[in-house]
Amino acid sequence: MLTKRRLAKYALLLIVGTYVFVLALTEVYIKPRSDQSPNHEGVGKGKESARDDSMSQGRLIPTKAANHFQPGPGVKTKEKSVENSKNQLARLKEMNDELLKQFLEEFPEMRDVYSPSKASAQDRLTPECGLGGSSRRDRSSPAAANLPLAPPVFYPLSTGQKQNKGMPGMDLNALGQGHSCKPTEKRWANQCCRTVYFLGGGKCGSTSLALLLKHNMSSLDHFDPTSGFADGGKEPCWALTAGNERDFYSKFKQCQQPRYMCGSSSSEVGLNQPHNLMRPHQSRHEMGSKTVVLDGCPRYSKAMSARKIVCADPDAKFVMLVRDPLLRTISDHNDHMIRGSGKTRGLSEKDRRTLSTRSLTLSDYRSILSNFLLFVPPENILIVQSEFLLAEKYVQHIMTQVQNHYQIPNRQVRYVKSNANSDDSKYTLPSKTSFELSLSKLCPKSLGFFKLVGYSFDWLLNPNDPRAMSNYQTIQGDYNL
Repeated sequence: MLTKRRLAKYALLLIVGTYVFVLALTEVYIKPRSDQSPNHEGVGKGKESARDDSMSQGRLIPTKAANHFQPGPGVKTKEKSVENSKNQLARLKEMNDELLKQFLEEFPEMRDVYSPSKASAQDRLTPECGLGGSSRRDRSSPAAANLPLAPPVFYPLSTGQKQNKGMPGMDLNALGQGHSCKPTEKRWANQCCRTVYFLGGGKCGSTSLALLLKHNMSSLDHFDPTSGFADGGKEPCWALTAGNERDFYSKFKQCQQPRYMCGSSSSEVGLNQPHNLMRPHQSRHEMGSKTVVLDGCPRYSKAMSARKIVCADPDAKFVMLVRDPLLRTISDHNDHMIRGSGKTRGLSEKDRRTLSTRSLTLSDYRSILSNFLLFVPPENILIVQSEFLLAEKYVQHIMTQVQNHYQIPNRQVRYVKSNANSDDSKYTLPSKTSFELSLSKLCPKSLGFFKLVGYSFDWLLNPNDPRAMSNYQTIQGDYNL
C-alpha cells in the first residue's frame, strides 16, 4: 500500500538518481559556449584545451570518441620512451667514442684505419650477398655501407629496434605473458659473490679469454687467487640446465663463506669503470669487493637463457666475443670433427668438407644479441672482436677494457694461444660449394648484425673477396651439395 511517506521516499530517490545521471553526462559531453572569449583564462576552452589543462594537473581525462583515457604527466608515453632511447643511444655513443679514443691514443698507427674517409672507401664495408660473382646487393647492404668500422671493443648501439623490440632492456616487472620470473629465480644474490658471463663465443677465443681473466700468467695451468675470480670450471652453463643460480654458487668454496668474511680492499677495484655500469645503490667498493664467478659458457644464445640469468641477477654483465662468422663456422665444424665421437671422426671425405647447419648457429650474431637485448641493457654487454684479442700487440689493451667492464682488478696479462684446431693434422677446409652455401646464409645475418650494433666489420662476406680462397678447397668434381 502506497503511503505519502513511501511516495516521498521514491520521489527523493528519483531526483537524486536523475541528478547523478545528468552530472555524469555533463562531465563527458560538456560543450563550450561559442560566445566566450578565448582571451579569458578558464573561459571558452574547447575539448582540446580542457584536456590540456587536465593533463597539466596530472589527471586522466575521458574522451568521447576514443573511449579511453589520455595519460597525464608522469605516465610513460611513446614519445617519452623514444626520448629515453635517444638519450641512451647518445650515452652509448659517448662511451664507445671514449673506448676508441683510448685505443687510438695507445695505437696511433690505427688512426688511418678508423678515419671516416678510409672506412667509407673500403669495398668490404658494402658486401654483396649474391653468389657466383653476382653484383646484386643484399637489400640491407646500403644501410650497412654507411656504418663506421667497429672498434676493438664497444657497446651495442641497438639501432635495429625492429629486430629488438625489447630495446633498451626490458623491465622485469613488465615482462610479458610467459616471461615472468619464477619465485625461486627472482633477484637472488650471493652475499660474497657475483656472476659475470660470456655471451656466445664458441670458437671465438672464449678459452683464451677465460685463461687471461683467471689464470696465473707465469703458469697458465694454475688459477691466480689475486685475479678477483673464484676458482672453478670455465663452463658451468647453469642457465642451460634445470638448476638455479643458488646451486651454481654452491659449487665455489669462495661463495660459501659467512658474510663477515667477504670483501677486499677498495684499491683492488678497477677505477676506470663508468659509474652508470653499477647498481645505483652500490659503490665501487661494494661491487669490486665481491668475488666474481665466471660462467664462461660459449653457448648462451637463446632468450630463455637470458631471462633465466636476468631473473636471478638484473645487473648481470656479459662479454660477447665475435669473429668472422664464416671462419668461426669452419673452426666449429673442425672442433666437432677432431674432438667428436668415433662416429663423427669416421665421416666420409665429402661430409668432412660439408659445413653443417649446426656449425652455423653460433655465427648468427644478430639473433644471439637480439635475444639478449630483450632483457639486458646494451651497456651491460661489451662486444669484443676476437681478432684483436688474439693478436699479441693488442691483448693487454683489450683485457683492460674487459676487466673494467667486469669491475675486477686490472692486472698485466700476456698473449695466449689455446685450443688451436688449425694446428691439428686433421683440420679440414670445406669444399668451395659448401663454403659459398654457408656464406649465402651468413651474409644477410651479418648485415643485420651490423645494423643492430651500429658498426660494420671487415669480414669475409663476398665470395669474390681475395681472402676467401685460402679458406676452402677446390676439389676435382666438386660435391653437389
